[in-house]
Amino acid sequence: MARASLTTQARNEFRLAPTLTAAVADGDIVDVGSRVWVHNGSGAPITVTAQVVAETSGLELEDLVETVAAGADVLIGPFSRTLFGQASDAAIGASRVLIDYSAVTSVTRAAVST
Repeated sequence: MARASLTTQARNEFRLAPTLTAAVADGDIVDVGSRVWVHNGSGAPITVTAQVVAETSGLELEDLVETVAAGADVLIGPFSRTLFGQASDAAIGASRVLIDYSAVTSVTRAAVST
């Protein structure tokens, strides 16, 4: 299975009610500037990793890793082009962001703009 390319969902006037779909084992590709809403419906915490591409003085920065507790919802981001935008790639798309999940059973997510 390949990474899933998520379409960014916008809020409607005063309300943000995204449609959450099942996370995939290979991770997601999301737009720069978006956020990822993650719901962990499992009985154990998971980690969500956004892959960082930036360097400082030739040293790579660490990826952004967030823990999502069992039964919790977390909004992660927004993801800047400078820190997270991948190089232009036909499979990923120019300046998109790679998101990984430590587990996907009972995990749903959506890319959103806020």
